[in-house]
Amino acid sequence: DLSPLAGLTELESLSLSGNNISDLSPLAGLTNLSQLWLVENPIKNLQPLLTLLEKNPDVKIYLKWGGVPLSVTLEVISGGGQSARVNQQLANPFVVRVKDQDGNAMSGVSVSFSVTPSGTLNPSRATTDSNGQAETRLTLGGTTGTYTVTARASGITQPVSFTATATLAFRPTEVANQTFTVGSTIQPLRLPVAAGGTAPYTYTLSPIPAGLSFDTTTRLLSGTPTTAAPATPITYTATDATGASATLNFNIEVIGDGEVPGPGPGPVDVNADGQVTVIDLAIVALFYGTQVPAGLSLPADVNADGIVNILDLTAVAQGLDAAAGNAGELSLGAVEAALAAAAEQAADLEDVAAAPMGFSTRPDVLSSGKAYVNVTRAFTDARHLAVSDMLSAFLVLLTEMREVPDTTALLPNYPNPFNPETWIPYHLSKETEVTLTIYDVRGVLVRALTLGHQASGVYESRGRAAYWDGRNASGEPVASGVYFYTLTAGDFSATRKMLIRK
Repeated sequence: DLSPLAGLTELESLSLSGNNISDLSPLAGLTNLSQLWLVENPIKNLQPLLTLLEKNPDVKIYLKWGGVPLSVTLEVISGGGQSARVNQQLANPFVVRVKDQDGNAMSGVSVSFSVTPSGTLNPSRATTDSNGQAETRLTLGGTTGTYTVTARASGITQPVSFTATATLAFRPTEVANQTFTVGSTIQPLRLPVAAGGTAPYTYTLSPIPAGLSFDTTTRLLSGTPTTAAPATPITYTATDATGASATLNFNIEVIGDGEVPGPGPGPVDVNADGQVTVIDLAIVALFYGTQVPAGLSLPADVNADGIVNILDLTAVAQGLDAAAGNAGELSLGAVEAALAAAAEQAADLEDVAAAPMGFSTRPDVLSSGKAYVNVTRAFTDARHLAVSDMLSAFLVLLTEMREVPDTTALLPNYPNPFNPETWIPYHLSKETEVTLTIYDVRGVLVRALTLGHQASGVYESRGRAAYWDGRNASGEPVASGVYFYTLTAGDFSATRKMLIRK
């Protein structure tokens, strides 16, 4: 019985060789020991020695003849060599085993896990089972590359690497339904490029209406339709070097000469999505004042008089009234996607000078000045229209998108306290990947929101701030209480507190 020794915390050297000692727990707190002999004892549980080593890693412990020090091994059992898309969980867990100096599995040993560069571990600490095994599951972070999970037990570490690849997707643009006339040469339609995945990409389009052709390099659909055809579902597919693919679907209708196009709102439906909304008005405002050269067309020029002006704004505004419930609210995601698609179309019109958006490096981001100036002019000229409130909101949106803060910052959520939803504003001084993670007071992950690659700017309004609906990853409403939210943007990370009160 070693319990009388438990209080001798100043002890520096202790020899207990050749006894009948099996319970070492009283020795776990002797943190000043430099040498400990335990040779020839029927010891069954080495956990107290591992605890002692964690507190005092310099102690020399002898368990065998010949002065052999305590030797604990940590080995990877399974989990290595996997790969997954970013922000997805690996199919198989990372499993390690702890063994003593005789190669026997050690149960009850605490093993901690860490991951670099970023990601979520569940759990981050585990205790070995009867087979000496501990495991964790890894959800990869928001960047591609190699991730390393490291297990640690009593000063011994064992790493293993995993590969993260980007999820293949198209940038946030929608391909609107198209109507062509037999015998009329169509304005070439450029389809969006893939984002993420592994380059190079290949593109396919199927089926292709008779008389049209699709260039897989330039992504242009062009030609002269030769056969009338009803609205036909078209599938546009991008495939990356790994074989992963992403698809977009839209309809193409080919009408005969003299036929009336299928049902739809008409030319005031600027983005040809089958309804007249504030998005159509936003596109006209984006191109406000643009001169359209003869022989070319631009949907924002609704009346086709060669210039986008107040007449076009008025026509779409009247279309909003006629569309009754279609006007809807201003949606940031829908506006940005529609504007990116509209600017892509304008970029195809090579003679349209100074297109409001630039596509050289970030095709889905507004340029800093041109769009703002256009919408400001549209807002000034359209004050007599009932839609001026919408244009005002759009101008606020553009203001946030063009402003570049000096520093990245996480701001207080609003409302706070809240029930059941809240908005979390922030500033980005440079473009980067952004994630938001929410934890309860115990530090348990409640929800991870991947906000994606975002441009520098102010993200404060409800249309741009991060949104949390008060639910966990399983979709269940969380309980009342204090929660913490952490914003990670590149090398920036900050945490704030919020309160749900029901």
